[in-house]
Amino acid sequence: MINVKKVIQLFLYFLIFGPCIFSQERQPYIGYVYPAGGQAGTTFTVTIGGQNLRGTNKVYFSTEKISSTIINYNGPSGPLNALQIEELRRILQEIRDKRSGRKRQKNQQTNLRRYKNRNRKEGKTS
Repeated sequence: MINVKKVIQLFLYFLIFGPCIFSQERQPYIGYVYPAGGQAGTTFTVTIGGQNLRGTNKVYFSTEKISSTIINYNGPSGPLNALQIEELRRILQEIRDKRSGRKRQKNQQTNLRRYKNRNRKEGKTS
């Protein structure tokens, strides 16, 4: 038989502690910095990408010799469209072929067809 008192206790614990578990703030995470470095004593622009960077207004470094200014935030770009996915697949396949030592033979007609289809989708005329 189900112990009603235990069920009520669990329910009350969930009501009290549940919001604490699910309301944890997500910390910013830097996935990449490009370019990865620069010449000392110069000013240059870097692009930082990652997760939960919206609203960031400060950047901290392990040394005081570096300073920064946040110029802008280019929010998430959203999901890729079909053309972008196909282009990434093609590039990835070229990288795999290059790593494995195989040379892909380029079929000029196929490349021309891809070029025309891409331009047609983008609304360009040849």
